[in-house]
Amino acid sequence: MALFRKIAWRQKFLTPRFRGVEKVCLRQTSERLRFILMKNHKTLIAFLLLTGIGTVISLLLDRTDSSETRPGPTGTPRRIICMSPAVTELVFALGCGEHVVGVSDFCTWPTDASKKDKIGGVFNPNLEKLLVLAPDLIIIQGRCEKVTQFCRKKNISLLQVEVSDIKTIYNDLNLLGRRLGRADQAARLCTEIRQALWEIKVKAAKHRKQRVFFSLGRTSGSLIGLTTVGGKTFLSELINIAGGDNIFADIGQPYPRISKEALLKRAPEIIIEAHPGLALNHEEQQRLTRDWQAFASLPAVQNGQIRFLTEEYLLIPGPRICQTARLLARCIHPEVFGD
Repeated sequence: MALFRKIAWRQKFLTPRFRGVEKVCLRQTSERLRFILMKNHKTLIAFLLLTGIGTVISLLLDRTDSSETRPGPTGTPRRIICMSPAVTELVFALGCGEHVVGVSDFCTWPTDASKKDKIGGVFNPNLEKLLVLAPDLIIIQGRCEKVTQFCRKKNISLLQVEVSDIKTIYNDLNLLGRRLGRADQAARLCTEIRQALWEIKVKAAKHRKQRVFFSLGRTSGSLIGLTTVGGKTFLSELINIAGGDNIFADIGQPYPRISKEALLKRAPEIIIEAHPGLALNHEEQQRLTRDWQAFASLPAVQNGQIRFLTEEYLLIPGPRICQTARLLARCIHPEVFGD
């Protein structure tokens, strides 16, 4: 609770400009990685201190399975609230956008979702607004104790999904389809995603896998406290599909911090830096690239194989993971997947 109070205090004093950056950075998977990226982004620390892209790592929330509690009415819901960007994208992809009455503060896609009432986030849900919107189903990603307790108290149906890796994305998509009366649409969407990922995998498999280091949330001027993706994440799986070999796939933590020694030992051939939603101009990319001269012995640095990805959907485990896979494939095998 002390952590949440500290985060809430820092949010209170963010300037409007920095709040705008916060909204971009928080459109991601879950709450654990946000805290880690906050630590690594020295410039973001100055104005955000809870920024990032997923779930808090060292303060990892318990891994949860998808489940549903039904204290309220059952049946096909007509007033839905989505508590994360991934949930919102999945619900809209199933054709249920017209039934969504509220979304989290950081939902901006699809465009219609950005026009829905905003109901806060995991740390700061607006419970009064939730009550006013009179939902018959609230969907959360991972744990959200405030919302869970609210639903129990107010007799509102609650659906919890995980969407942490590709398997759970498929499972939760089908779960949502059954609950929302769109089982056929969910099955078709799963088939489309599988097919698209399969095509990328087959195309990439014709070429030698490249050792990849995926860097999360680094700012120019520092290579201290680098954060990456472990093997139990959809991003690591997408790197594999795209023809890469995540050099830290053997680590059990979803988003571990890694040491200089570990990075040098694993010698990546390609470095991919993720900066979702940030517009990096050429000069900024050059500054970020120059930082890597501190690790000049790395094959990726020696051969100039440092890539930057800024697409805002990059770290959202939803229906656009195929687009993320294609971005990764272009970074890893540009000679094959280049435009």
